[in-house]
Amino acid sequence: MEQFSPLNQPYYSPIISPSMPLSLGLTSGFNLRQEQNSLAKSPFIIGICGGSCSGKSLIADTLKRSLDFSASVVNEFDFYMPTENQTPDYTHNFDDPNAIDWESLKACLESLNGHRPFDCPQYNLEKQKKKKKTIKIFPTPVVIIEGLFLFCKPEIRELIDMKIFVDCPDDVRLGHRVRKFIGRGLYTLQFITDYYQKYTKPAFEQYIEPSKVHADLIIPNFGIFNNSKDVESMVSHIANAIYGRQPPTELINRLRYAPMRIAFRGKEPTLLDI
Repeated sequence: MEQFSPLNQPYYSPIISPSMPLSLGLTSGFNLRQEQNSLAKSPFIIGICGGSCSGKSLIADTLKRSLDFSASVVNEFDFYMPTENQTPDYTHNFDDPNAIDWESLKACLESLNGHRPFDCPQYNLEKQKKKKKTIKIFPTPVVIIEGLFLFCKPEIRELIDMKIFVDCPDDVRLGHRVRKFIGRGLYTLQFITDYYQKYTKPAFEQYIEPSKVHADLIIPNFGIFNNSKDVESMVSHIANAIYGRQPPTELINRLRYAPMRIAFRGKEPTLLDI
C-alpha cells in the first residue's frame, strides 16, 4: 500500500506552531463537478474521515448548516453490526472495519445517489445495539457521510465525490475521547484509556491513517476546533465551491494562499480566517 507523504501532497502543511500558518491541505486528486446542473442529476457526496474524536462530526454538522437544508448527513456509526454476542465486560471491538455492515452502507449511498430515500438504522451507544426504529433519510443535493473507515473500502470510496480527512494528533484525539465518554457517564477513565490502547490506537495506525492517501482535502486539527464559528470559516469555502459560486481553481488558490492562522482569544487558541 502506498504510504502518505507530505512531499507528494503539495497543499498539506503538517507542522503547526502559533507563529506559523495553518493551511487546509488540498491534494492533487481534488475534483468538483463543475457543471452547476450536475447537482440536479445526482447528489454530491462528501466523505469525512479521520480518527476517533478528531472533529469529523463538528465539520459535518457545520457544513450541513452552511448548506442550509440542502444537505443530509449519514454516519458510519449507525451501520455497526449487531453485538448481541459481545463479551460481558463490553469489550467488543468497534475499531475494526469488519464491525461495519458495508453492504447496508453502500446500499444507503446508492439509494440516495439514485434519488431514493433510505431507512437508515440507528445505533444506541449506551446499550451498544441498534435501535428498533429506523430514520428515513431523503435524497438531497448534497449528502455528507462521516466515519472512521470510509476510505478503506474501494466500493465506498468510488461513491464519494469529495473525500475530506481530518488530521488530528493522537494525544488530542485521546483527550477528546476522555471528555466525551466521561461527560456522558458511560465509562471510567481507566476503561477508556485501556480500550484506546488496545483497540482504537492500533486501528488508527493500521487502517485509518494509511487511508489518508485517498483524501482530496486534508484539514489539520491540532486541538483548536473549540468554536464552531472557526470551522464555519473553513467549510464556507467548500460550500461555495459545491454550489458553483467559486470555480475549483479559485478554491484551491484561496485555500493555498489565504490560509487559516492560529490566534489567541483569551486562553484558548482558535482559528482566524485571513
